[in-house]
Amino acid sequence: MEETLSSCILYSLQNFLPENALFMAERLWAESNRSETAASLLASVYIHMNKYQKALAVLEGLNIPFYTLNNSSMINVRMVAKIFE
Repeated sequence: MEETLSSCILYSLQNFLPENALFMAERLWAESNRSETAASLLASVYIHMNKYQKALAVLEGLNIPFYTLNNSSMINVRMVAKIFE
């Protein structure tokens, strides 16, 4: 299910359907017990919707130092969110 939702989220973002992507990303985040991958997708959706503080809150909720994250996009999301505080 995670792969299917991830694909649908990316498809929705590519086709300018941010509300649809947000619904699916929130669902994925809840279903996956707030995994790092789901958090990254949810934060990306928030960034596409110009909701930088929400993206930052999702990533900070992981309690993982930004320098230990495997996904470099999560580091970039944190930096962008800090800029727009």
